[in-house]
Amino acid sequence: GARPQRMRSMTVIGGASMGMPWAGLRGRLRPMDDSMTEAECVAVQAHNLGVMMLNNWDEIDETAGALQLHNARRARARSHPLASGDVLRNAIPNIKVPIGFIWGDADIYALPDLAGRIDYLLKHQPQARVELIEGAGHWVMHERAQACTEALLRCVAAS
Repeated sequence: GARPQRMRSMTVIGGASMGMPWAGLRGRLRPMDDSMTEAECVAVQAHNLGVMMLNNWDEIDETAGALQLHNARRARARSHPLASGDVLRNAIPNIKVPIGFIWGDADIYALPDLAGRIDYLLKHQPQARVELIEGAGHWVMHERAQACTEALLRCVAAS
């Protein structure tokens, strides 16, 4: 089970489930079916990354599509509908360790009111560190890996 006494800090990347409206998908998700080749499945997942995870369509390559295909095959639930939930929002006031948040500034799960999410976080955790990665979507750690790593290191160092 969870052992909160062992946590020294917490950094949330792409935090959704803040109980606030979100921008919605940037198009229709494409389905896969058993008749598709592996390459066709990768192409479907590359498209779906642009719809829900990444901001820069022109940077979505076969590697990203293959990684998302692997993730999709292992997923047990469709997680994007959880973005409108409030689990994280309800947890924030009770967190007792230093906390950091990293968002891509184009994260559909944080828009249209990223500022409102930050305001809520800072109201309940005034010492929280907030890092925004310019031009990145929800999958910020893939889309802007270096910037996300640097932001994560700053969050950990501040704790």
